[in-house]
Amino acid sequence: MDPWRRARLNLDVHISWPLGSDLARAYLSGEERAAAFYRGPFDRLDTHRDVAAAIDRRTSEADRRALLPAFRGRAAADSTRLEDFVRDGGYVVTTGQQAGLLTGPAYTIYKALTAISLAERLQRTLGRPVLPVFWIASEDHDWEEASHAFLLDRENRLRRIDAIAAEDPAERSVFEVPLAAPDRLLDAVADVLIPNDFRDQCLEWVRDAYPEGASLADGFEALLDRLLGERGLLLVRAEDPTIKRLSAAVLRRSLEEGAAQEEALRRRTDELEVAGFHAQVPVLEGGLQVFESGAAGRTRLFRSEAGIRTGPDDRVEPLADLLDRLDRDPGRFSPNALLRPVAEAAAMPVVAYVAGPGEIAYYAQNSPLYEHLDVPMPVVFPRAQALLIEGKVQKVLSKYNLSAAELETPVHELTTRMARDEVPPAVQSSLKSIRAAIGSGSGELLASVKDIDPTLKGPVSHARNQSLHAFEEAEKKIVAALKRANDTLGQQLEKARVNLFPEGRPQDRVLNVFHFLARYGPGVLDHVAEHVEQGVQLPE
Repeated sequence: MDPWRRARLNLDVHISWPLGSDLARAYLSGEERAAAFYRGPFDRLDTHRDVAAAIDRRTSEADRRALLPAFRGRAAADSTRLEDFVRDGGYVVTTGQQAGLLTGPAYTIYKALTAISLAERLQRTLGRPVLPVFWIASEDHDWEEASHAFLLDRENRLRRIDAIAAEDPAERSVFEVPLAAPDRLLDAVADVLIPNDFRDQCLEWVRDAYPEGASLADGFEALLDRLLGERGLLLVRAEDPTIKRLSAAVLRRSLEEGAAQEEALRRRTDELEVAGFHAQVPVLEGGLQVFESGAAGRTRLFRSEAGIRTGPDDRVEPLADLLDRLDRDPGRFSPNALLRPVAEAAAMPVVAYVAGPGEIAYYAQNSPLYEHLDVPMPVVFPRAQALLIEGKVQKVLSKYNLSAAELETPVHELTTRMARDEVPPAVQSSLKSIRAAIGSGSGELLASVKDIDPTLKGPVSHARNQSLHAFEEAEKKIVAALKRANDTLGQQLEKARVNLFPEGRPQDRVLNVFHFLARYGPGVLDHVAEHVEQGVQLPE
């Protein structure tokens, strides 16, 4: 993928790989010290073919057919496509995200578009059906992280929209928590979006997605299907009974073989550190890779000498009791962050997973679990990072001859740098001459007085430094005066920066996609998809 790709319509779209930890960067750049922790280079067709072959050795037609009831959304109604997937030995490209309000940050949509594009390319090159599937992490219980979204209002201010829980969400999976006051949510969104025909359509979608009693997971599913279902994106939810049944064996072995898995994860963590990287997830002493949900919420399970420590009261149960409960009610149990991708690949024939930079690091750490549980590890394929530049923002960049990347710098630092560049040549020349004169003159004076009294070196040096400091302060005041003379510069840059790097972070990690949908309509997704397609390139 080129570092940046530019669109030619009224909205510039720049596509790149997202930057993350040193490990993610090393993997994306093909460094050998990172490659050892993954299946192989993500941009080589041979890597995908190797995974496909491993899936074929493990997965039958019956396995694929058993998966079909888990598929959701309008794309799941295409029975011919699904039957081809079963009959012809198809694969899936998956991606996933927690069920954020209004679909969460825009990168959620870009992950899905990357998965759709990658599935289309692999279907052509592998000669088998390849379905794009979005795993809705509906069992996550981080309400604070999932229950809000950010939009820009008509005054170009960043506004936070919050969902209201009808019940206490503490330690509960988001699919279990109904939302209260859907009208207040709709009013909050309506208050932010710029009035136009597209806005009305967006509000209708939000109203339909969050009826009374809907959860974050329900709304997330409805909106994702509305936006991308016609592109063939299939949806699965983590709490789906079919998924639970198909992944139960992995959870069972994780409970039975917890000590061995913990040791494998510790060895991998050590290997990562030796290679110069750090682990994404801490390996907890006695920690199993499994949660159990109950009346007290979702709790992590731990090994102890007496059995398995469960629940908020740290009661200890025999392993056999826990396994019996898993067999009777697999819906109570769920994998943690490291085991979740393995459980997903156990339930589905996953040839590739489209990952963000944090997830890329997860996969390096959890890869021993795939081997331990006899599950083929998928290719880890990076999601596209999209930076959408509106016309008003592009005008500011052009006016001041700035690149989009330069606006990642805080505005006060950027305006200071630009003001320094605007210092008149005569002033710059004078300051340079003064500094040179002070330096040469003080040097001559030091040489002249050293024979009089060596201790005079200190006062002369002090006087030189004070003089240089005084002119440095004078230069700062000159720059400050230039900044005051152009207050409009700072205001314009601040407005542009909140579009491109809200809160100083990449746009797609903060802004919600409805900011763009309400301004440009659903066609904005077509526009982004075209550029994602250009970036997702594999050997044909």
